[in-house]
Amino acid sequence: MKIGSTIKNRPGDLLGAIGFVLITTLVACNPVGTGAAKPVASSTAVRVAKSQRKPSAPLGDKDELSRYDPEIRLDLLNDQHSRPLPIIDRNPFEIPPLKPTVGSGPGAGFIGPRLPAPPPPPPPLTIKLIGYSDKGGGVKVGIIADDEDIYVVREGETFDKIFKVTKLTPVSVQIYDESTHRTVDLPITP
Repeated sequence: MKIGSTIKNRPGDLLGAIGFVLITTLVACNPVGTGAAKPVASSTAVRVAKSQRKPSAPLGDKDELSRYDPEIRLDLLNDQHSRPLPIIDRNPFEIPPLKPTVGSGPGAGFIGPRLPAPPPPPPPLTIKLIGYSDKGGGVKVGIIADDEDIYVVREGETFDKIFKVTKLTPVSVQIYDESTHRTVDLPITP
């Protein structure tokens, strides 16, 4: 019981000992941080390295950049540098406010071409399908009521001079309005 309690109480000591061993091994293998002298290369190796170097071009020489890229045109670069900088009247980091267009109402302040207003929607139909009858032989008859009149119609017939029945079913009728050139489905109303 004493041995187990001493091991439990000393995990920090064990980690400290492992760290010390690692540091001493590192210092022994790498003498750079300890102040040890660096090995010196022989003088013949230094002479060979100096003799293999190419002399560098003096700074400002025209051929300085051409040794890296022969297509560099320094005359064009010098011409660009000789031009004065343009004067900018606005701050390039600010967005100017939008200029409102002349007028008021909907669309005022909109910048861009003005489009014509869309045509007004056609007036709602005042007719309703109030009945349906299927006579023998496949003859379908619909009963359509207006505010003033009642029409008994079949598929393909025109009534009220502008409406043509294009499809007739027991639950709805499809009518083509010749004045507005639109097709409307009317459900049966009770």
